[in-house]
Amino acid sequence: MLFRSRWPNDVEVITVMSYILDRQDRLADAAVCIQQALRLDPLNIQLHKLQAVDAADGRHFDDAMKALDRAQALAPEDAEIRQMRASYLMEQGLLAEAAPLLDHPPQLVSEDGQVYFELFYLQRNWKAGIAWLQGMLARPDPDAIAEDWIGTHLFLADLRRMDGDPAATADYQAAVKLAQAEMQRSPDNQQLRAILASALAGLGDEQGAFAQLDLILRQVPESKDAIVGRQTL
Repeated sequence: MLFRSRWPNDVEVITVMSYILDRQDRLADAAVCIQQALRLDPLNIQLHKLQAVDAADGRHFDDAMKALDRAQALAPEDAEIRQMRASYLMEQGLLAEAAPLLDHPPQLVSEDGQVYFELFYLQRNWKAGIAWLQGMLARPDPDAIAEDWIGTHLFLADLRRMDGDPAATADYQAAVKLAQAEMQRSPDNQQLRAILASALAGLGDEQGAFAQLDLILRQVPESKDAIVGRQTL
């Protein structure tokens, strides 16, 4: 709160405060911060997106869509806004409305493909999703980091498992091997540990998966970080 008292009208300070409040599970207080920041900078597209995220986190999807409408009026070609809108529609089970917003899946693993994977998964469109992910893994991507490659292997394994393809086992094993090797270099990487837990679960190693989740909870309990802690739970 010291920064806030020194710079009460600094948009970046207020935005950081909102982020901290979110992670403390103080969603209402975070929303107030974003509203204050928007009064200072009403043309800030990122703030409108954050307002949408806060509303969606509270399951207030009408408010989230209104915030995205305001963001899109400022940036009509912003691809992230389309993806966010599609994600919120899918959370409400409105797949037919979400699909047209996701007509250009990313082609590189460094590009965020989470919402596209979710659409293929929810549509039960396994084979199309598998082909898309195989194409991504086959393309060189100098901007990709380890989590990008490992996460894409995990997505592929999940879709192959749902499609009844025995090759899913090899994909899960590849994700585990890559994640374990990277964990040697980054033992405090909780995102990577969560991917490892998911891959182990895909292999049926329940004990190994829960061991990884227990480590996350010990290192980042919900009392310390509501977002990471809740996702783990």
